[in-house]
Amino acid sequence: MSLTMSTVATQSFLQTLTALSKILDKAAAHCAAKKIDQAVLLQTRLTPDMFPSSSRCRSPAISPRTRSVG
Repeated sequence: MSLTMSTVATQSFLQTLTALSKILDKAAAHCAAKKIDQAVLLQTRLTPDMFPSSSRCRSPAISPRTRSVG
């Protein structure tokens, strides 16, 4: 079986998205336990000059599509 860049990239993206999914599951459980609105958590910034959490979570999901185009 030959190893292609597409195979390597796909495996890397799957690993990243799987990890992100687990983090989001833990965040949802935390919100439920502490009775925090998930929308509030998604708009949180760790520092004022950072993107909100929702943008930082969206970025890895968009990355494979933009890289595969071209």
